Amino acid sequence: MLCLPRSSLPTPPKVCRGSFGRCSTLRRPNICMVDSILQLAQEYEKNAKYRKNNEGKMSRRGKRLNQSDIAERLGVSVSTVSRALANEVGISPTVRDDVRQMARTMGYRSKRSGATLLDRRITAFVPLGSATSGLSGFYFGIVEGMRSAAVHAGISLDVRLINETAPTVDFIRNHIKDTGAIGLLLAGIDATDELVAWSQQEDLPVVLVNGSDPQMRWSSVAPANFYGSFAVTRRLLDAGHR
Repeated sequence: MLCLPRSSLPTPPKVCRGSFGRCSTLRRPNICMVDSILQLAQEYEKNAKYRKNNEGKMSRRGKRLNQSDIAERLGVSVSTVSRALANEVGISPTVRDDVRQMARTMGYRSKRSGATLLDRRITAFVPLGSATSGLSGFYFGIVEGMRSAAVHAGISLDVRLINETAPTVDFIRNHIKDTGAIGLLLAGIDATDELVAWSQQEDLPVVLVNGSDPQMRWSSVAPANFYGSFAVTRRLLDAGHR
């Protein structure tokens, strides 16, 4: 057996092969879900750029910013601001986007937590076919694990059932624009070159859950991920080992 120093091998994204996919399949999916959601939150905290200059700024009156400051700046009611930030129905996408952008620009913080409002909202996409087929029990466990982990991490999780088994960039871009999500969990959805390139360009954290990504460009949670072994073997072969 030939052993190489860890530093000589490529460093793949984090892969969790823990609780489901082995003897404890479906019994304790929360462990992996906690890892994936916490990792998503950590990646966003590290990568988000707009927060650096504006977080915690004070209003012109010397008091901490509140929703009335945003309403005054945009010329809308405080109720409109509140509903837009809470993603409630009855607010047009344009107004919602304007309110959220102004909240971010002004460094608005919610009273309920120290984090900037909407900074910890993520979306999980689950194919409708998988959720309603013979695999429904499996994905039910995954979704419940996601919800539990989101509560544990203090993250707002929006689970969406979608018809597309391979959502397009436009589909996800429009969803991000409408909801203000800052990260994605893709359950049972494989990575595509277009999605990976777009997420990297937008600096959007993505975690695959039971999805395929042979090049390991995204972090993933998988029952039996063999792409790491494949990458190491290819590295050895490329180095001339036989």
